[in-house]
Formats: sequence, C-alpha cells, structure tokens
Amino acid sequence: MQTVLAILEGCEKERDGRPTLASVCTYVADTTGAGHVEQAYHMTLLENGGFIRLEKQSLEMMRDNPFVLLTWSGHDLLESLNAK
Repeated sequence: MQTVLAILEGCEKERDGRPTLASVCTYVADTTGAGHVEQAYHMTLLENGGFIRLEKQSLEMMRDNPFVLLTWSGHDLLESLNAK
C-alpha cells in the first residue's frame, strides 16, 4: 500500500495540478524505492479501478509522458489512507 499511497500523493502534490507520469514515477521512487515494474503494476491497478486517469498530452508536448490525474474515487482513497 506504500506504493499506492505514494502514487496518489504524487498526483496530488504536483504544483501545477498536472502531474505527468515521469514526475509521479520520480516521486514514487524517491519516496518508496519502488522500481519501474512495481510502479507500472500499481498504476495499472489504480487506473483499472478508476482511481487515476491517464490523459495524453497534446501533440506539441511529449507524447510518451501522459498526465496522471486523480479521480474523485482516487481523492477519496487518498483521504482514507491518510486517515489510517
């Protein structure tokens, strides 16, 4: 759950409100030490569960670095995990 919490926090803590996959992965690695495979696994679970949404950037921006946005369910999960 540490990796899940770090992913959700990484989405929420982005200063401009538009966290990218790269910035969230850097935050997760720095916070938990989780590697690429572990992060990808948990990101997929969170996306399939409706807690995060990956949104492609415009063509002018980097194509392989989508935004990672919290859904309302993701905000609720983050609040629940922080309350424990």
